[in-house]
Amino acid sequence: MSQKKITKNPGHNKSLDSAKLHQRTEARLGESKQSEIANRMEDLRRLATVVSDSNDAVILHDFEGKILAWNRGAKETYGYTETEALGKNVREIVADADREAALNLIQRIQQGEIVKSFELRRVTKDGRILDVWLTTTLLTDENGNPVAIATTERDITERKRAEQEVRDLNTTLEQRVTERTAELAAAKDRAEEADRLKSTFLATMSHELRTPLNSIIGFTGIILQELAGPINAEQRKQLEMVRESSRHLLALINDVLDISKIEAGQLEVRIEPFDLRALIEKVVGIVKPMADKKGLAIRVELAPEIDAFASDERRVEQILFNLLNNAIKFTDHGGVTLSAGSLPDALRISVADTGVGIQPENLGKLFQPFHQIDSGLTRQYEGTGLGLAICRRLADLLGGEIHATSEWGKGSVFSFTLPMKGRENP
Repeated sequence: MSQKKITKNPGHNKSLDSAKLHQRTEARLGESKQSEIANRMEDLRRLATVVSDSNDAVILHDFEGKILAWNRGAKETYGYTETEALGKNVREIVADADREAALNLIQRIQQGEIVKSFELRRVTKDGRILDVWLTTTLLTDENGNPVAIATTERDITERKRAEQEVRDLNTTLEQRVTERTAELAAAKDRAEEADRLKSTFLATMSHELRTPLNSIIGFTGIILQELAGPINAEQRKQLEMVRESSRHLLALINDVLDISKIEAGQLEVRIEPFDLRALIEKVVGIVKPMADKKGLAIRVELAPEIDAFASDERRVEQILFNLLNNAIKFTDHGGVTLSAGSLPDALRISVADTGVGIQPENLGKLFQPFHQIDSGLTRQYEGTGLGLAICRRLADLLGGEIHATSEWGKGSVFSFTLPMKGRENP
């Protein structure tokens, strides 16, 4: 009986061996990748402990939504303990109406889009719905591949409720004013003007306050992402930005409080004798470091009779500081000159600079509140647009006046006069 001789195909065996080798290699690479991700996640969990005592909720989750880290602030905000939260899908604490938007945001971040901050509604363990402001940070592995998202979350429910109450109260007040138009025509006019100023004030304040606060939160998140190592040049840069934002916010708050008090007629002036020469020297000493930093000279030219003077010392100081501060800020070369002398019935103080100057069409806009004369300058020289408006209103309250002259590209002169005997608060 004949038998067929079976011949093995060497090429076929080599193909099988290569496939198995490729599978084993892929398996080893997969295990290595999983191990790398696991190690990265462990690093991030340890990093989360750094902010475990933060009052804000700090949550770390992967792109599937699985929660990897949960700090004390998250527990206090949402009611879940760390044990209950870990492994839960973050979408479970998103309000139903916002789930699709939240999923879309995660996908956008995973695809490389920069989404720093946004508002979302969260659901607490006991079923309450909170309005939350989130700041996101994309976390990557050593090769720059995205692996997770860290969010810093702040409950803004009460703030939004308070804002709504203010809006409701404003509506009620406006209705009452309308109802009494016939009886209080003059009062109605004043109320409408106050309402216009209030709306402008609130809109500007809301934007200006939110911007630096978001900077503080965003930059802090970036810094937290790198806390495992020493501070490098980039981290130092971010810290400086945080500090400057804080200073900007403080200056803004001071300005808006002053302008709101002035417009509401709540700012009082006290006319008392004081040493004007000493006051000028004090203010110049305050701004001198800023001038020195820019390499600018400050000259002071005081007439011999400049000595004792009767007015509100604090408000005169405020006007001087604002004018000198502006002159230094808008001057890059040359210097600033402060001069003071007497007129027949008044005192005149002038601050001249060799800065960028002001175009003729913008001179009439200088002393308007919340107004910055040039978008290009606004980007280069930060400010609230309130300083000169405050100076004009303070000069008015003190019985004086303020005006400006300027030549574009060559410099400006701001002068204000005050009556020799002052003026009582009207």
